[in-house]
Amino acid sequence: MPKAGRHKLVQVIRSKAPRLDQRLIDEAFDALDEQTVVVPGTGPSTL
Repeated sequence: MPKAGRHKLVQVIRSKAPRLDQRLIDEAFDALDEQTVVVPGTGPSTL
């Protein structure tokens, strides 16, 4: 989704939800920005 970009996604969504297009994409990108990933076994390395 981020690779497609906001503008392209708004164009795609506009035909399905013309009144919500920009808001839906903004909310989706905001949700992606808030996500974090924790990988077990990783942490700060000590030398």
